[in-house]
Amino acid sequence: MSRKKLLVNFEVVVIFLLFIALMNPVISKAQECKIIRIDEVRNAPEKAVRLDTEKLTVTKGTCVVWINWSGQLVKIVFKEPNQKCSVGMDGYSGFKFVENCFVSNLIPNAGTSSVRFNVAGNFKYEVVIPPAESSPTTQDKVVATGEIIVVE
Repeated sequence: MSRKKLLVNFEVVVIFLLFIALMNPVISKAQECKIIRIDEVRNAPEKAVRLDTEKLTVTKGTCVVWINWSGQLVKIVFKEPNQKCSVGMDGYSGFKFVENCFVSNLIPNAGTSSVRFNVAGNFKYEVVIPPAESSPTTQDKVVATGEIIVVE
């Protein structure tokens, strides 16, 4: 009889410890990422694009991910002074550094590009659609603009 009580008590303690272990959250050391969704404007006369967050405020070290749900090929273009871009942004995926700052590769539907902001400041960008046929005189069409505000 006492052996049975001991076994039941042991099971209760094990279940209690298991419950405590599962309910005690582990603090994640991973950096935070924010998502900006590029959407199509429904019922627009021509294909139009919008950002779900035009102005986003983040802390230093935050990465921002753009996900394209517009159904079109788009690019993200930052037009900041070279020094500001090279110092303020790193850890990028799907971006390349060009003379006017960072420009994303073409982002297909459901594709993503991301960059991490590591200094405080305001970073303005444009969402552009490249021309159907590339030539020296054609330019990208700006379809949306946004701003990332990085605080301490």
